[in-house]
Amino acid sequence: WYQRRVRGKMAEGKVIDLPDESSITIPLNQPLEPGDQIEVWGFYEYGEKFNFNLVGDSLNQVLIHFDIRPTQNVVVMNNKRNGCWETEIRDSRVVRKFERGEYDENFHLVVKYEEDKLVFFINGEQLRKSFPIRIPMREGRNVVFRDEEDLGRWKKLKIPEPRVTQESKGTSNVKLGEEMILEQALVVGDCIEVWGKYQDGDKYNFNIMRGKGDYLLHFDIRPASRTICLDSTINTQWPGPLNLHLEEAFRKLAKCNPNGDFHIKIDFAEEEMDLYVNSMKVMEHIPYIFDLSTATHVICSVPPGCTQSPWKKISLPKPRQILQSFGTYEFESLSIGDVINFTGHFRKEVDAFAINIMEDMTNLQLHISIRPIEGVVVLNSMANGGWGQEIRAAIPESLAECGLFDIFVLVEEKSFGIEFSKDEENENVLLEMKMPHRADFTKARYICFRDVKDNVWSELNMPDGTSYSRELF
Repeated sequence: WYQRRVRGKMAEGKVIDLPDESSITIPLNQPLEPGDQIEVWGFYEYGEKFNFNLVGDSLNQVLIHFDIRPTQNVVVMNNKRNGCWETEIRDSRVVRKFERGEYDENFHLVVKYEEDKLVFFINGEQLRKSFPIRIPMREGRNVVFRDEEDLGRWKKLKIPEPRVTQESKGTSNVKLGEEMILEQALVVGDCIEVWGKYQDGDKYNFNIMRGKGDYLLHFDIRPASRTICLDSTINTQWPGPLNLHLEEAFRKLAKCNPNGDFHIKIDFAEEEMDLYVNSMKVMEHIPYIFDLSTATHVICSVPPGCTQSPWKKISLPKPRQILQSFGTYEFESLSIGDVINFTGHFRKEVDAFAINIMEDMTNLQLHISIRPIEGVVVLNSMANGGWGQEIRAAIPESLAECGLFDIFVLVEEKSFGIEFSKDEENENVLLEMKMPHRADFTKARYICFRDVKDNVWSELNMPDGTSYSRELF
């Protein structure tokens, strides 16, 4: 990967004008779903290869690498898993497709996500070869463009519109049986709402989940037995610790509205959930079986063979605005003497939580990784996707036990000075570390919180006086 990398600027209508650079990184605004497509416009010029990539959390995880090789008259498709390339798929004799642009050699590339594969169109003509989904598309985080000869062959990008919009107040259509990803951690004060139409027959359910088998809430409507089963479980071990059967709640859901419409609302409080059916509270003090912030998705299901879904619409919490695109915040630049202050909650049960001060996803000027399970703080840097040598220090007991803590990053002439403190006045320093500058810190443009779902960070204070709190996250 080339050293020169910049991010494009978002334009109106989600069409992005790409800068004339050898490598460009654009964050996605949400996980991809079947039916989504990415559109790219470029200028075909004969020369060495140039490529389009959908990348996960790092360049070691590439979901699709679409490599255009004019000198070989071929397109090569591949993926990279844990740093290793897998089996290539090649489509030959494709030059003529690129040269059929509307004006001269301009071309239009469409990447369409179908259920189990990616399909490609060049100037409206489908390639003979498709690419199977080898890594789940929901893991995609960034679109990365590379141009070997720096010819500026990538021009514009269009990514899917957000499925949850301000105009619809966070409401979107239910996709039956599909994971509706929670794009941020659930926090106290959030709520989830679901609308549907009552149907007789076998059971159908609504679930708030962590991964494949952990159910924070299983809301199972059972018309045959005239009840709602409410439960939660770890590793799909039924029945779970709740195992409640709510006959009165069922009557309120099935009979409240003559047309059969129903509305379910779950409010998330400090240590428990409250449940409403058709605006009436039917259950309170439902305990959390695991940490609220670790829930990953919502799914609505019906029995196999059901031809009509009772589930109609769902409202998930609106994205909190400061940490854009999977926890990334942009700033102007850093200077010697600047201080950045991070405030967070020390989570002893979390494997790791981290902050990156970076130029882009593959060039990190400072990586601070707090690893409670290992009992260490790790400092590092990344250049062109490769990690440098770690600097480690043990987590002092005073830091592990302090709950709310602050990190102060001071930009010095030859290093970053990092201080961990238990108050924002920085009068009780618990740990001090130094990270020598291994790259030009003035090129850093982003702060990236890689652990938004762990609900660690509560406040960010920038050198220009700008302050952001958890409510805005």
